[in-house]
Parts: sequence; structure tokens; C-alpha cells
Amino acid sequence: MRSGTHQNWQIRNIAPRDRAIFSASGHSSLASPERRLTGKQRPVRILLAEDNPADVFLFRLALTDYPVPTELTVLENGAAVLELLRDHDFDIVVLDLNLPGVGGEEVLWKLTASSGGDRSAVPVVVFSSVRVQASDAPGAAACVVKPEGLDDYLKAVRGICDTWLLPMAERR
Repeated sequence: MRSGTHQNWQIRNIAPRDRAIFSASGHSSLASPERRLTGKQRPVRILLAEDNPADVFLFRLALTDYPVPTELTVLENGAAVLELLRDHDFDIVVLDLNLPGVGGEEVLWKLTASSGGDRSAVPVVVFSSVRVQASDAPGAAACVVKPEGLDDYLKAVRGICDTWLLPMAERR
């Protein structure tokens, strides 16, 4: 998954011991997020730039049973994010600032520069453990600090979704 490649996360990427936990807790729907599609509604395409597998898992868990169909692509480094965005369209980018190699701040700067500062381009939501003010992240549509507790983390991701994904789905 290094060197500019990307991967759509599925349950097969989760350790077998974790699969049992999530199946037992009723979250087996992780394996088939497409089941939520209704009619011809196109899923909201999310690009998650995150190198921590636990955060990726929690992000996907927060999307489970979310009322808006989603397609989540996960990249572990900033260089891969910039490369993928050159050739693929996403509806939203959720960006961790602490990425290996090309960091999130540089990714944000390059995305802002390439769009001419146009915030109507793909919205970028900074979702990082580093406390950042919007004024410190020019070009970001929003800055959200990752909470430490599980429930708060899931609520934060759903808050991002409620703010950005629901309006996108309503416009379709």
C-alpha cells in the first residue's frame, strides 16, 4: 500500500480476531457497505488520508449503517493522495495531518494552490489528533480534532458526515 498505491478497505483487511469481535457485536455489515444503496443513488466518494489502521477501522465503523451510501478509499501517505486526486474525483477528502512522507499540511497547501483557493472544489476536512484552527489550515473546509474515546470518535466522524455527506446526498 506504499508508493502511491491505494486500496479500498474491506473487512478482509481486519485481523481475524477483530472480525469475531465485530461480528459478535452486530457490525458484520462492514463487509458490504454497498448494501445500503437504493435505486440508482451514487455513493458519496470519500478519500480518507490516514496511516493509522485503528483510525481507519473506526472511521469505517462510524460509516456502518450511515443513511447515505458511501465509498471509502484509504491512502496512507500524502504523496499517494496527491497522485490519486490528479486522476480521480472524490466528493470529500478527510485528511490527517500526521502522515508519513508528504505530510497533511503539505497536501492541504498543494490542493489549495492547485484549486486557486477555490473552496467549492473538493472540500478537505482536517481530522487529526493535532489541534488546528481553521486559520492555521488555509484551504480546509473544517478542522476536527480526533477524540480519544471510542464513542466520541464515532460521534466526531458522524458529525463530519452529517455536515458534509447529508447535504451532498440531498443535492443528488
